[in-house]
Amino acid sequence: SIPFEFSTHKACLTSEESAAVRGCSLDSGAKALLIKDCGKKLAKENTLFYLAVMSASNRFSNKRFKKMIGSKNIKFASQDEVMDVTKCLSGAVPPFGSIFGIPLW
Repeated sequence: SIPFEFSTHKACLTSEESAAVRGCSLDSGAKALLIKDCGKKLAKENTLFYLAVMSASNRFSNKRFKKMIGSKNIKFASQDEVMDVTKCLSGAVPPFGSIFGIPLW
């Protein structure tokens, strides 16, 4: 048996809000961002989405991520795409790409 606490809170739209709800520092958390490859030719065949996981205290760099995956054009997935791909609300995506069958970075 593992002890745990159950709590409820309003939806958090930012990493800062999530850290405040948890009562922790920002860098103690992670954010999972669903990224869509919008290039005319996909960087990886049959791979439209990627899950980028990083410290909540860091800023996402489009330029660096494009270079990492070899894409010419990326964007954040829309709220509808997040729901379709992960079955989660935007902001509630866990940092485990393998459970969604998408590459984790």
